[in-house]
Parts: sequence; structure tokens; C-alpha cells
Amino acid sequence: MKSQKDYICDACPCVFIIYASKLNRKPSCPICGESVDVRRYEAKRCDESKSLKSRWTSHEEDLAKKCLTGELLPYQVAILLGRSINSVTQKVRRMRNEKG
Repeated sequence: MKSQKDYICDACPCVFIIYASKLNRKPSCPICGESVDVRRYEAKRCDESKSLKSRWTSHEEDLAKKCLTGELLPYQVAILLGRSINSVTQKVRRMRNEKG
């Protein structure tokens, strides 16, 4: 069974996913081609005492609004906030639907 593994390139920064049952070599970044700066990416909250389903603060919502204007991509916001890419994408989608 193939599993999903998230990686991040510190040189770009680019977050990418590899679906593989077994990875025999170190993955390389699809943008810059480097494999030296690539590491596993796991979104972890900055404060471990917080719940996994913590509310968005006004600062976090301001960063998510930058996705709506095109200044940042969802994966960049996820890296800055320590949230998962999926949570940022869902928040941006909800903000877009509220905006109309």
C-alpha cells in the first residue's frame, strides 16, 4: 500500500508530497532539484498545550487573507503558522465563500 509523505525544501521553500510504498533514495525538490535541503515536513503547533482544533487568531486570519490577495500560497502560510496545508486551504476556501 502506498503511503503519503510530505517533504519541504529549505532552499525554495517548497512543500511537496511523495506517494510511495518504499523510497530507496533521498527525495529531491521538484522546483530546484536539490536533495540536500529536503527534509520531512510535519505540521506541528507551536504550543503543544493547545488543542489540535484550535481557533484561528486574528494574526493567523490576516496571513490567510494574503492567500486571497495572492501575496502568499497556502503552503507558505502553513509553514509560517505551524498548521497543516489542508487546514489553511480549508480556511481560505471558507473565507472566499463568506466574501461572496
